[in-house]
Amino acid sequence: MVSADSLTEVFRLSMKRLRREDLHTSDSAIERRKKIFRVFKVGLVCLFALLFIEIWLSSRLATYGNKIQELKTAQAELKLENQILENSIAEHTSLISLEPQATALGFTTIKTIEYMKPLNLAAAF
Repeated sequence: MVSADSLTEVFRLSMKRLRREDLHTSDSAIERRKKIFRVFKVGLVCLFALLFIEIWLSSRLATYGNKIQELKTAQAELKLENQILENSIAEHTSLISLEPQATALGFTTIKTIEYMKPLNLAAAF
């Protein structure tokens, strides 16, 4: 028959083995939880980074929208000013406005037209 000491030893060894398996299982479960927690932390950091980037981009777009609107307004003002200047140049260079200036400078209308003959310099050589 089996003695009580041998049964006690078998029981002690089996309990030791079960504890080791429990510890091993518990360590792997803890490692899995740690990995899941790490992945969760990384995902949370990425989510906050994306949220920050989205807020920053929408702020930049709003700022650029205002700048673009200001530039379009300035462009329209410059086009209007250009048109006014072109009209002013056209008025000052028209024959109606140049005629009084020319007579004030001593220019008169031509009564007789004199034509000059060409010199034919190229034909002389």
